[in-house]
Amino acid sequence: MTNAAMAMSIASYNRDKPLVVAGCALYAGYIATSMVLGAKGEVHWFSDAVAGTLMGASIGWYIGSVFYKEKVGEKQTPPKVTIAPLFYSDTKGAVLSVRI
Repeated sequence: MTNAAMAMSIASYNRDKPLVVAGCALYAGYIATSMVLGAKGEVHWFSDAVAGTLMGASIGWYIGSVFYKEKVGEKQTPPKVTIAPLFYSDTKGAVLSVRI
């Protein structure tokens, strides 16, 4: 997850440089593949690698985009957080929504 976040943050910050983006994608793919098929074998399950890559990529995309917008001079708008209660006959809870 950490490697995917790092690769995606670098790629989203340098989105106008296709070689950097391709290198970051190859690096993240190599790390995810080596966790499943590495020399020691079966360090993680395939689902672990997919979940870690998706979580890390989403975190990295957000971080890289924030710094990219600062680099190009776009105005930052704070994220909007909304919490709504959920009431069903069999379930009660809340829904958290974050608009970035």
